[in-house]
Amino acid sequence: MHYLAHKLRTFPFYYSYQNPPLLDLPQNDPEVNNKFQNLYREYIDSKPLRELKIVNIINDIYITLARRYTADVDIASYSHPNYLKILEQFEQHIEKYYDKQKLPKYYADKLNITTKHLNRIAKETVNKTTNQLISERVILEAKRLIVHSNSSLFSIAETLGFTDYAYFSRYFKTKTAMTPFEFRKRYIKE
Repeated sequence: MHYLAHKLRTFPFYYSYQNPPLLDLPQNDPEVNNKFQNLYREYIDSKPLRELKIVNIINDIYITLARRYTADVDIASYSHPNYLKILEQFEQHIEKYYDKQKLPKYYADKLNITTKHLNRIAKETVNKTTNQLISERVILEAKRLIVHSNSSLFSIAETLGFTDYAYFSRYFKTKTAMTPFEFRKRYIKE
């Protein structure tokens, strides 16, 4: 959808840490149902500017859902707006560098703030430490690779920036209460 002029993180339900990724809609919601029916009709028709119309309908759906998602939000309860902006930048850096950089100091330096201030921002906005946010991303990727790739556990450790498999295994076990091998074995059996 190269027509989109904005990013998905513009919508509050795609914020990775700031908001829960859930919007509960009534089953028979005429406004939303009509929008999806219009989208489907446009999809099966072959009229001129079809793709552009589809993108506009999708944007309309996203805007409607975002308004519903934020309808009960108390803006006063949110952290300082600058903190949310820094947290978003921090999340972007984690996403880009989690496989190479595991230390909060690296991310604080990228954001031109102190490690202590970055930790304060993380604590105030999402009630987690910077170490927790970084390790959650590393573990999420480790789990994904362990389950969905045929790579060896040693190779997965290297992919995630761990030069020593034993250290990776201890790190993984500390965060998940099982070794990577136990995790793979358990998941494959279920």
